[in-house]
Amino acid sequence: MSIVTLEEKFLAACATPSPEANRLAQLLKTYKTTTTSFSNLRFCEAKSLLLSDLYVGTEYPEQRPIDLGIVYEILEKFNVYNVCPILVHKKNDKLLIWDGQHTAVALLILAKFIFKEDLNTCFVPSAIYDFKGTNFKRAGYRCVT
Repeated sequence: MSIVTLEEKFLAACATPSPEANRLAQLLKTYKTTTTSFSNLRFCEAKSLLLSDLYVGTEYPEQRPIDLGIVYEILEKFNVYNVCPILVHKKNDKLLIWDGQHTAVALLILAKFIFKEDLNTCFVPSAIYDFKGTNFKRAGYRCVT
């Protein structure tokens, strides 16, 4: 197996002329005019959080209702390697889930109802986003900060 850096793999993909490479080159020019530096970008903070520290909004669009069919499918096909981080943001000093609610519910079921563990001792992967001062929007969700 050959291993290369991410940069080397990217440059190899760009070496062959293609419409995608041209579109990407144009997009990069736009970034240069709209973003002053990479260090000014605000990324999420990856962190393990306790299940007991996770909250959900109860009204749409804060969070849609729990679909037990989705939870069933997650548990039926459960594999620890497929668990993606729960995406949260801070609101009123609480960590609110904005994506991954069904995964979090499946993990809650495993921890509390299957393994009978205290949620104050069960850590899950998460990514904490800072939406302060932004008008964050995504399909089906609008974060009100």
